[in-house]
Amino acid sequence: MRLFIFCCCLAVVSNAFGQIPDAVLPVVLDSLLKTKAPAPEDPGFAVCIVKNGRIFYEKQFGMADLELNRPITSTTSFSMGSVSKQFTAAAIMLLEEQGKLHRSDPIHKYIPELPDFGRPITIDHLVGHTSGIYSLPEVMSLQSNTSNERLTMDYLLSWLKRHPVLAFEPGSNFSYSNSGYMLMLLIVERAS
Repeated sequence: MRLFIFCCCLAVVSNAFGQIPDAVLPVVLDSLLKTKAPAPEDPGFAVCIVKNGRIFYEKQFGMADLELNRPITSTTSFSMGSVSKQFTAAAIMLLEEQGKLHRSDPIHKYIPELPDFGRPITIDHLVGHTSGIYSLPEVMSLQSNTSNERLTMDYLLSWLKRHPVLAFEPGSNFSYSNSGYMLMLLIVERAS
């Protein structure tokens, strides 16, 4: 909880960083992060700031794996999970603002290879988790098959073609759907 609050505070004050000269900013960040950094043997985090396409600031703190005594490094992979959903939704909004898509567009406009689900599904249904499309990771979990290696776009599209059934009529209910957000990633890629 403490790290989450710190990250939120860092995001809020990040606008103020634009006022700090580039030469001073790393010193300010070092000072700020030093007070919040975990002990070297505790679970940690990494910070990376990219400016104009180049790494401007990068630091890692604490451990990536306590059992294996493995510290976080600049090459440590982090599972982003659902944190990326807000960025996917923001990309949809930006593309709509640029006139490259409309949230009211049917998803088949961008992903014609999807099966006919018997009802029109819009991008807005995907954004709001109201599409009725089953969430593949949860289905795989129910089948005791939770390998992340199979959670690719190709696998999702192939699975949807084999299972063109909705949980409910689009727009009539809410059900968190990782599959919907995976489809939104494909829409962002194709529309941009």
